Amino acid sequence: MTSSRPNTRNPVTAATIAVLAGLAAVAAGCGLLPISTEGPSADRDREIALHQAAWAERAIDSYTVSITRACFCPPGAIGPYVITVVDGSATEVLFEGAPADPSLVGTAFPLTIDAVFERLRNLEPRATMTATWDPDWGFPTSVSVDPIPNAIDDEYSISIAAFAPAD
Repeated sequence: MTSSRPNTRNPVTAATIAVLAGLAAVAAGCGLLPISTEGPSADRDREIALHQAAWAERAIDSYTVSITRACFCPPGAIGPYVITVVDGSATEVLFEGAPADPSLVGTAFPLTIDAVFERLRNLEPRATMTATWDPDWGFPTSVSVDPIPNAIDDEYSISIAAFAPAD
């Protein structure tokens, strides 16, 4: 026996839904719909910004600090350097108690805590970083960076110790 019930299915509605679903898929693939654009470096960048804000809040422009880097550099270029910073600029850089050789310090060595933060803020998105932060001052006490994961000899670390604000 056949049903005398009318067909309640609307083929136009089903076709419309199918077309809209297809357009939504195409739009998502083209980036026309809002989707998360955060890459893997977003957490790292937030971590750096949080600690840099803590450091900036303390408004310390004059201090002494020991900064060491580990890298594939000449032996004298790794430090530790004892650096005197006055009004945000390095005024004295000592290595083993004597003025450091400027050619070994070079322009790439961060001589202030602000310069360390600048280097971290400018990491490429693909770079990985692990850091330990000073709980009182906010700066990194130890940071290891791999600028190009799976590349050889590009890794480096920076250690900050013996921090003393100027009186």
